[in-house]
Amino acid sequence: MAKNALQFALVSSIFLTSIISCKNSIDDKLADLKKERLSFEKKVATIKNDSLRQKAKQFGGMLFWMQEIELENERPPKDTVYDENPFMILEDYGSAQDLATNYLDGIIVEKDDSRGDKIELKLHYPYALPFAQKTSWTSVKFSDQSLTGIIEDESDSLLKRQVVRTNWNNEEGFDILYPDEKSFLATPISLNGTVEAQVPKGILKFTFKSSEKGDTKEQNGIKVKLAKAEGHAVSIEVINPNKTDPAVNTAKVDPVTILAADETKKFLRQSGSSTGSEEMFAYYKKLLNEIIKDPEKVSTLEKDLDEQERKYEAKHMHTAYYSAYFKGKVDEVVVYVVDYSKVVTLKRNFALPIYSFKAQSSGHIPVFDMPTFATAYDHAVAKQLIMKPELSAGELNSKIKINQSSMTSSSSDREEEKWRIEFNYPEMLSSAFIDNFDRYKGAKEISFFEDKNGKKLAIPKDSIDYNDYQFNGSNPLVQFNTYSVNFNPDRLPGKAKYLKAQIQVRLADIAKTSYPINKLPTGITVSGNRVMVDGSLIKDKLLIFPKNTAGKYLKKITSVDFPKGEHFGPSIKADYYYGKPFMLDCYQLKGEHLAHYNFDVKLTYDEYKKEQKQKQ
Repeated sequence: MAKNALQFALVSSIFLTSIISCKNSIDDKLADLKKERLSFEKKVATIKNDSLRQKAKQFGGMLFWMQEIELENERPPKDTVYDENPFMILEDYGSAQDLATNYLDGIIVEKDDSRGDKIELKLHYPYALPFAQKTSWTSVKFSDQSLTGIIEDESDSLLKRQVVRTNWNNEEGFDILYPDEKSFLATPISLNGTVEAQVPKGILKFTFKSSEKGDTKEQNGIKVKLAKAEGHAVSIEVINPNKTDPAVNTAKVDPVTILAADETKKFLRQSGSSTGSEEMFAYYKKLLNEIIKDPEKVSTLEKDLDEQERKYEAKHMHTAYYSAYFKGKVDEVVVYVVDYSKVVTLKRNFALPIYSFKAQSSGHIPVFDMPTFATAYDHAVAKQLIMKPELSAGELNSKIKINQSSMTSSSSDREEEKWRIEFNYPEMLSSAFIDNFDRYKGAKEISFFEDKNGKKLAIPKDSIDYNDYQFNGSNPLVQFNTYSVNFNPDRLPGKAKYLKAQIQVRLADIAKTSYPINKLPTGITVSGNRVMVDGSLIKDKLLIFPKNTAGKYLKKITSVDFPKGEHFGPSIKADYYYGKPFMLDCYQLKGEHLAHYNFDVKLTYDEYKKEQKQKQ
């Protein structure tokens, strides 16, 4: 397999449609592609030479995979999904170097020994740096002054203490494993290692309206051209004549980030990305057609690919091509280019103290200090609190999203396919007080119709289970179940095209109060970067969002509950933040009320069955 071809397969997920017919449906195109691939694999299977057969299978498989990803990227998004701008943190600090210094100041290690069989160390970073960094954690120091080196994988034979690197839920941490109970007497006290932040010469921002297709903008000698902005897809061309600083590992950094916003100015979530120019895509198209015709030519095609990529890279030495796909219609494109032509390396040799929160005995309240010398902000909280904490009754029809899907219902004697109408309440501040899955108190007046305003199907009332404990049967025709309406279309007395009903929705009444830290109510105290709530004095759920003197919401490091007296009694909740609170915004549930949500939905069951039949 050609080296460059493998590299391209790893970084690229774009490929021009070549061998499949030009149909409107992405599913049709994928079905045609699958047929072509099966035909190709049958032809490859007849190659007698094992090595050649494996080469052809791998090389052709890579090209088919690339085209499949491209087709999936072409699929328009069903829903609009928003995301955060990772470069917003640049606005919080005076310079990129200040950002890096604050980052290094804010690394914290937390110990969790609640598991009993091991100790877990969790690393807290104030934020993700938007430029290159190098991290090397080497060892852990213990209370008996011994050092244990960090290993990547746990050894099968636990003859001595081990510190194993972990990455649960994409969060960096370490497990400390002990061979026996006696070894637990030595507890971890510090994490040792180095962290480097490579501060770039600049982080350049290029902004385009989607209507500026074909335009080029330039900063510091770096040019960005908006090649495409159609629907949910964006393509750009970047010309960067500057040489990269030798200290930067170019294989591990991506200097270009493409973001997009819709007409609301909110940033869209990216659903896919790729690299490569149309010139090379045309060549990959040619390769795919040739290997389909004669899989045994794979060795020659690999050599041709290496040579073609070498010539291309020499010709386009300073030019790169990027494409991105988003969960929504693009109105504005924002491109960030990190200029690594010169970097300043900030390096710290760490022996970070390890913080523990375990209570020593019942009745003891060990509210420990967790000092931090960094300040970090929570932009997601700031964005959330700008919005209303709860919907009004008039907003329910536009804000509750309805999804339809097939489901299998099982009982002791049968399995039955049903159609589900699911109601998804949006995430609001009120969701912290009323779980979104528990929003719906009950349904009534569930009715099916043959057309929008057509004939109503005659369904006996006693065959509908409204989840109100009034249904006496065992297999209802229609069932309301917490947050969905479920039914078997084949059991209905006619062809249903529309469903209408009314659901009662629980809405929260939320009150906001702001307190400066020198005028806090009884039960709330602030000390350093810690906010504490005494559960014996404040019994109702309370959401607290601290701001600093600049009026910005601080990012939370961690939360810990400390027992106050008996283990199952009231506790003190301590929240630790990156920065010192100056003002607390407090939100409290004052009550709730019911609102009527009337919905009228067109059923998509027939379309679903048609698609399933076509796939078969």
